[in-house]
Amino acid sequence: DAGYGDYDWYRIRGAVSGPIIADTLSARLSFVTEERDGYLENDAPASACPNGCDDLDEQDVSAFRAQLLFTPGEHTEVLFQAQYLWDEGATGQKRLDPFPPPIPVGGGFFFDPYAGALPNSPDRRTVRAEADENLDLWSRQFNLKITHLFEGLPGLGDVRFTSLTSRQEMEWKQTVDNDFSELPLTFTSWETPSDQWLQEFQLASATEGAFQWLVGLFWFEEEVEMDFLFQDFAVFRFENGGTIETSSFAAFTELSYDFEESTGLPFTLRGGLRWTRDEKEGDDFLSLTLGPVGTPIAPADSFEIDDEWKRLTGRLVGEYRIDEDVMVYLSASRGYKSGGVLIGNRVIETAPGGG
Repeated sequence: DAGYGDYDWYRIRGAVSGPIIADTLSARLSFVTEERDGYLENDAPASACPNGCDDLDEQDVSAFRAQLLFTPGEHTEVLFQAQYLWDEGATGQKRLDPFPPPIPVGGGFFFDPYAGALPNSPDRRTVRAEADENLDLWSRQFNLKITHLFEGLPGLGDVRFTSLTSRQEMEWKQTVDNDFSELPLTFTSWETPSDQWLQEFQLASATEGAFQWLVGLFWFEEEVEMDFLFQDFAVFRFENGGTIETSSFAAFTELSYDFEESTGLPFTLRGGLRWTRDEKEGDDFLSLTLGPVGTPIAPADSFEIDDEWKRLTGRLVGEYRIDEDVMVYLSASRGYKSGGVLIGNRVIETAPGGG
């Protein structure tokens, strides 16, 4: 389908699917693209914008997904997915009140950072920005799901095996003109690339009966980088960030028993346990310099991070079926969340005993 609207907005979406090899291999492709002109008109003089005074708060996003389903036999299924996303829009901010008055600096003198700037426009849809304001997001992800049914295993009956594999790469970058004027006063940028791997294996009972079980293993790896910059062109430059690597492993099981067949009581008891080990390690940096020359206010600071958490968690659930349409249950569980690490959010020590 397709749509069109104000600000030259349009969206096009589509999908196609069908068999490639009858009863064995099929595919599906889907996509969407959406664009819109900026809601905020950039009224800065052309001389203030080295890269052009583009309008702000625009939209430009595209994504597509490809899927392949392979069924080589009656008991085996393989599903592969690949998806991409591009978002190259432009953010925008509007200051509603006038620029602040000059700042007294003593001795009857004043400092006016907005000296020479055009007055802030009262129009809510008009801004003046000399720096590019962007919000760029790029992501790609690959998923693989494999299922296979083992029939008649000794002592176990039918057992279903499931493998889940996932890989995702993502990069996010944003730039902001903080001073809301056409003057080169302040500027902020963030950049955060990340990389993730996930793998899970499951074995589960597939035979009808009162007793059901599931066991599994889980593994997750992630690396995240962060670089934050705030630049006051006349006063100081602040930059911080770092890298965090996360590693997580878990083993889990869940058992359930339905008492209705053996006792006539429409009651099911479920219980599960999960053991988790999480580790986070990385590095952190912080830099604060003064003036356009970059004179350090304090020595550049950095430190390394390495911590680990282990926890056994579980749940117990009782389900009572009043009739075919009504069920009541009671659940008790213990949750867990690993410790967190904030990158670049420390107070730099500027003097002995300070902080």
